[in-house]
Amino acid sequence: MGNIILTSINFDVLIDDLKNNIFLNHKLIFSAIYEDLVTLCDNNFICYKSNMSIIKCRKKNDTDHKGISYFENISRTVGESRANCKSRINKIIHDLYGNEIVLPENWMSDDIVYSIGEMLDRISIEFIKQMHFMSNSDDIKKINASKKWEGRVRKYLLQKLEEITIKQFYEISEESRTYNV
Repeated sequence: MGNIILTSINFDVLIDDLKNNIFLNHKLIFSAIYEDLVTLCDNNFICYKSNMSIIKCRKKNDTDHKGISYFENISRTVGESRANCKSRINKIIHDLYGNEIVLPENWMSDDIVYSIGEMLDRISIEFIKQMHFMSNSDDIKKINASKKWEGRVRKYLLQKLEEITIKQFYEISEESRTYNV
């Protein structure tokens, strides 16, 4: 990765693209999760900046342990917020479609184990990576690899949304922790 750490990013392009493509036929879901999606994107960017600052300090063999600790704390705190956003997104969609249990044979044959929250998280992370790579004039292969990965996630997200719409059901597992926050 290059040396430039992005100081800001405009997620409007990403969110508009998701709204007008992936969620085009799923407007109810999009409007219900919109605020959490924006928060998830913002949290991912804060996490990116904190992690990149930590890496920068460590590359310099910086002995400012207090500063590194500060950024590590930001990353952990924002990480909790990211997990909460993904969980809320999944819960919102679940609540929109009721609680009827659908037997496993009714799921698509190559069912995705990632939740919608996880897929949206990955898409926003890949967007940040692409912006970072472009701002650092990194190898086009890195940008293309990230775009390819994002494209695969988008494909499965769209399949999942279409399946939910047809079946009127979205199963979630509540976020579980081995510790109390």
